Amino acid sequence: MGKIAILADTGCGLTDNYLEKDTYMLPLYVHFSDKSYKDMVEISSNEVYEKMDREGLAKTSIPSVGEIKQMIEKIKSDDYTDILVISLSSGLSGVHNAVCMAAKEEQCINIKLVDTKNVWLGTGFFVLYAQDLLKENPQISIDELYEKVNNIDNSKLYFYLDTFKYLIAGGRIGKVLGTVGTLLKIMPIIACNDEGIYHTVSKTRSEDKAIADITDRIKEFVSKNVGKKHYIAIVYKKDERLLKKIEEILKDEIMSAVKYIKYDVVTPALGVHSGPGALGVGAFCY
Repeated sequence: MGKIAILADTGCGLTDNYLEKDTYMLPLYVHFSDKSYKDMVEISSNEVYEKMDREGLAKTSIPSVGEIKQMIEKIKSDDYTDILVISLSSGLSGVHNAVCMAAKEEQCINIKLVDTKNVWLGTGFFVLYAQDLLKENPQISIDELYEKVNNIDNSKLYFYLDTFKYLIAGGRIGKVLGTVGTLLKIMPIIACNDEGIYHTVSKTRSEDKAIADITDRIKEFVSKNVGKKHYIAIVYKKDERLLKKIEEILKDEIMSAVKYIKYDVVTPALGVHSGPGALGVGAFCY
């Protein structure tokens, strides 16, 4: 009988308290001028923001193919026969392709890769779902697990930012769009498209309208999947007032959710590109 491990990267936005024993995490890297740090291992979100205030903007990078191979060897040494890899969007990061390269050289373990075409908790949902499937059916095959998890239409994540400067610096959004948006005080609602690339789904001019837009989209997504189970996630930029407002709007969806996840800030490497003012709401239906 096979034994399945889940391998994700810290771009999925999940902290250790949401991870099961069969789940392994590849850390991304956060780089400042003087030192590099393993995401969520050697640096916290608050430390990232404090250092950016003092030292200027940071950069991020993916683990090397060699580091990925070492992780695969670790999983093999723990007696796993199969690995389900769940990565953030290949349209936004090279980590998926790096794992593909490492996997091609592996002969003694079966590896299946899921490109979620999403980011942050939009990717984290897939990890949670895979964990739940393994708990419900420990005898599930890697092929069946892959078939169930590999559906990008299950996950929706919408977010907005207080400022574009971090996305601009990281090359994740066009400078013209960023500058114009800042000057006009436009607050775009951002999501990943079918290719896993950031795109603007709507534009608003106030935080209240942005929250109304995002929560309407989440309500519509859940209602279209009536009869299915769902997860809900909120990241609320340390603003309890906004959290309570969103929870009130989505109270029915939260009460009926199998899992409700909330974070006050995004994880460190993601925060390099979003800044501390990112607010997002996501749902996963299955």
